[in-house]
Amino acid sequence: MRALAWNCRGANSEDSTTMPYIRWLVRKANPDFVFLSETKCLASVLSAKFIRIGCKGFTGVDALNLSGGLFVTWFSSNMVVKTEECTKNFVLCNIIDGPYFYYLCFLYGAPKLENRHELSLRTKKVEAQIIYQEPQKLLSHGPAFTRCNNREGKDVIYEQLDRAYCNEQWRSMFPEALVVNYEILASDHGAILLETSPRRIKRKRPYKIEAWCLDDPQVKEIISQL
Repeated sequence: MRALAWNCRGANSEDSTTMPYIRWLVRKANPDFVFLSETKCLASVLSAKFIRIGCKGFTGVDALNLSGGLFVTWFSSNMVVKTEECTKNFVLCNIIDGPYFYYLCFLYGAPKLENRHELSLRTKKVEAQIIYQEPQKLLSHGPAFTRCNNREGKDVIYEQLDRAYCNEQWRSMFPEALVVNYEILASDHGAILLETSPRRIKRKRPYKIEAWCLDDPQVKEIISQL
């Protein structure tokens, strides 16, 4: 399973690079799920865009006065996806993926401090239902930071806000699972990709020798015969 998540900071502007970048991410990562937060538009607007690139289903929460908005879509026809709960801050789905059954909770943290207590109470109820144990942060690869405040010089701040967690039971099903961090592009957040079975790419490496070998008479003789 591959799940792509991105705080896109708006996905409906015609002159924005957001949708072209999302389409590029989908082609590159080939995800089973895409989660977009801060869409700043209606879920139906995004569903039309994703149907054109092959999505099989979707759910989401409309933005309110161009603020917020969540959208989750999936591409695999081999999975059974059921939306358990859909709020302005998270979408909870249960997944039947072949022999595996598990939950995916796509969470958007409350940007305002006064709303974080309410969100914490709601997510604790979700944790009580689906996690059972202390959640574990999944190892990530790629850029160390996933968010920038878009300032320069001494005022610039980089943070790792975007991440993935699991419980022990889920980890035992997918022991090699990891997160790939993408560069921060077209938003102040970078996209992240959760992979349960990371692809191992064998790269052809050029033949190399140590510099001192060039002084060896036998090596010089071999080179002269080429």
